[in-house]
Amino acid sequence: MAELMAIYCHTRPIGALSQSERCVSEYQMTARSIITHLLEGWANQTDGQGTIDDLLLAPRNLRTPAVPSTRRAVYLPLGERRLAS
Repeated sequence: MAELMAIYCHTRPIGALSQSERCVSEYQMTARSIITHLLEGWANQTDGQGTIDDLLLAPRNLRTPAVPSTRRAVYLPLGERRLAS
Protein backbone atom coordinates (compact mmCIF):
# COMPACT_ATOMS: atom_id res chain seq x y z
CA MET A 1 0.00 0.00 0.00
CA ALA A 2 2.91 2.36 0.63
CA GLU A 3 4.00 2.13 -3.00
CA LEU A 4 0.43 2.65 -4.20
CA MET A 5 0.08 5.75 -2.01
CA ALA A 6 3.40 7.04 -3.36
CA ILE A 7 2.09 6.65 -6.91
CA TYR A 8 -1.09 8.49 -5.96
CA CYS A 9 0.82 11.40 -4.40
CA HIS A 10 3.34 11.61 -7.20
CA THR A 11 0.78 11.56 -10.02
CA ARG A 12 -1.65 14.14 -8.63
CA PRO A 13 -0.10 17.04 -10.65
CA ILE A 14 0.01 15.13 -13.96
CA GLY A 15 -3.11 16.87 -15.30
CA ALA A 16 -1.55 20.30 -14.90
CA LEU A 17 1.94 19.26 -15.93
CA SER A 18 0.70 17.60 -19.12
CA GLN A 19 -0.52 20.97 -20.37
CA SER A 20 3.06 22.22 -20.73
CA GLU A 21 4.36 19.55 -23.12
CA ARG A 22 2.91 17.36 -25.83
CA CYS A 23 4.19 13.78 -26.03
CA VAL A 24 1.08 11.81 -26.98
CA SER A 25 2.62 8.47 -27.94
CA GLU A 26 5.13 8.46 -25.05
CA TYR A 27 2.39 9.44 -22.59
CA GLN A 28 0.12 6.66 -23.84
CA MET A 29 2.87 4.02 -23.77
CA THR A 30 3.96 4.95 -20.24
CA ALA A 31 0.38 5.25 -18.92
CA ARG A 32 -0.45 1.80 -20.31
CA SER A 33 2.60 0.34 -18.58
CA ILE A 34 1.60 1.91 -15.28
CA ILE A 35 -1.97 0.66 -15.63
CA THR A 36 -0.66 -2.83 -16.43
CA HIS A 37 1.34 -2.82 -13.18
CA LEU A 38 -1.69 -1.63 -11.23
CA LEU A 39 -3.82 -4.33 -12.81
CA GLU A 40 -1.25 -6.99 -11.86
CA GLY A 41 -1.45 -5.77 -8.26
CA TRP A 42 -5.26 -5.83 -8.42
CA ALA A 43 -5.16 -9.42 -9.67
CA ASN A 44 -2.98 -10.32 -6.68
CA GLN A 45 -5.37 -8.55 -4.29
CA THR A 46 -8.35 -10.45 -5.71
CA ASP A 47 -6.76 -13.91 -6.08
CA GLY A 48 -6.70 -13.50 -9.85
CA GLN A 49 -10.40 -12.64 -10.09
CA GLY A 50 -10.04 -8.86 -10.47
CA THR A 51 -10.56 -7.19 -13.82
CA ILE A 52 -9.88 -3.69 -15.10
CA ASP A 53 -13.64 -3.08 -15.04
CA ASP A 54 -14.17 -3.92 -11.39
CA LEU A 55 -11.00 -2.02 -10.47
CA LEU A 56 -12.06 1.18 -12.19
CA LEU A 57 -15.82 0.92 -12.59
CA ALA A 58 -17.26 -0.03 -9.21
CA PRO A 59 -21.04 0.23 -8.99
CA ARG A 60 -22.05 3.83 -8.26
CA ASN A 61 -23.52 2.99 -4.83
CA LEU A 62 -20.20 1.43 -3.75
CA ARG A 63 -17.92 4.24 -4.94
CA THR A 64 -15.92 5.89 -2.23
CA PRO A 65 -12.76 7.91 -2.69
CA ALA A 66 -9.63 5.85 -2.04
CA VAL A 67 -8.04 8.87 -0.40
CA PRO A 68 -10.18 11.66 1.03
CA SER A 69 -9.91 14.74 -1.12
CA THR A 70 -9.90 18.30 0.12
CA ARG A 71 -11.42 19.48 -3.17
CA ARG A 72 -14.75 18.74 -4.77
CA ALA A 73 -14.46 16.96 -8.13
CA VAL A 74 -15.32 19.07 -11.17
CA TYR A 75 -16.65 17.31 -14.23
CA LEU A 76 -16.69 19.36 -17.42
CA PRO A 77 -17.77 18.45 -20.94
CA LEU A 78 -14.92 16.90 -22.91
CA GLY A 79 -14.16 20.09 -24.89
CA GLU A 80 -14.01 22.26 -21.75
CA ARG A 81 -11.56 20.32 -19.59
CA ARG A 82 -9.00 22.39 -17.76
CA LEU A 83 -7.35 22.43 -14.35
CA ALA A 84 -9.95 23.15 -11.69
CA SER A 85 -8.80 25.35 -8.83
